[in-house]
Amino acid sequence: MVNTLSDDDREVRAIIQQLPAKEYRDAAELARAFGELRTHEKAPDNQPSKTGGERAMEAPSAARFASLFAGITFPANREQLINHAGSKASENEMQILKQFGNHHYQSMADITQELKKVD
Repeated sequence: MVNTLSDDDREVRAIIQQLPAKEYRDAAELARAFGELRTHEKAPDNQPSKTGGERAMEAPSAARFASLFAGITFPANREQLINHAGSKASENEMQILKQFGNHHYQSMADITQELKKVD
């Protein structure tokens, strides 16, 4: 980020260089880091901007599951979903699939609804 600043932005460059060297997950996490610099106090770990983002990262993503089932023929039952996901699915994703109801899914919309139930 520092490399994109012009020489006229020395003050901004100095502030950015004070931030801890890490990959920031989102704008809220970056804003927390700026706030900690300004107040010289570490923000509590239970702030909604942090805990909500962490929960979102752990929640099953409908888009991710859609990518697991690219090319599948519907209707498909739970075992067919598990077999199709195969090695593309993480261990956590496979555990989620095993919690799916044992019936036929007509479309990705059905899978998305099932994800909401097992979350």
